[in-house]
Amino acid sequence: QKYQRSSVAEALLASSLLASNDKKGAVAAMQRAVKLSPDVEQYRRVLINLQMNIGDKDGAAATARDWANSHHGPDGTMLLAATLISLNRLPDAATAIAKAQAVRPDWQLTVMESHIATLRGDGSHGLFVLKNWLADHATESFADQRLEVAADARAIHCERRIFHATLGVLQIPIAQLGDRHATARRGFVAGGIPAALRLGELQARL
Repeated sequence: QKYQRSSVAEALLASSLLASNDKKGAVAAMQRAVKLSPDVEQYRRVLINLQMNIGDKDGAAATARDWANSHHGPDGTMLLAATLISLNRLPDAATAIAKAQAVRPDWQLTVMESHIATLRGDGSHGLFVLKNWLADHATESFADQRLEVAADARAIHCERRIFHATLGVLQIPIAQLGDRHATARRGFVAGGIPAALRLGELQARL
């Protein structure tokens, strides 16, 4: 009885079942883990990946949508959009991002919106989205976010000039980045979909 009430134990069981190639059993165990700990995002991500692995696309979408519905804001929407992208449901992913942006604009959603546009073959619009965000948030209070978005512009669209222009606006010499900003590196969400590229954490406030 104690074992059944532990989401950690269920997650470990899922891992063991997956190792023995019992994918359906692993899904069932992760579903119990999610039910026991509905606010643990990692459990959702693992469950979504497992569901996609066994071909349960509708189940994966439902798991992600349930997370978004119970976790309002960028984090909920990002997981949903990433899942929909993995399922090749790009129009649905774009709709989810647009609805979230209309309620509460966010730089992470902007990056995802640009990424989706690029995947749909409209790189010009994807770049336009990032440029607009940078133009609308040209203040020191958005320094961290501007660097993140500029890094994505460089990585997704090979627009180095946007990155360097942003450094110029923020008056940050490239040499000053050093250890405070590691080389742009890609983060990943469910299904290997690239999320925001991060340049590292600022050790000093800008």
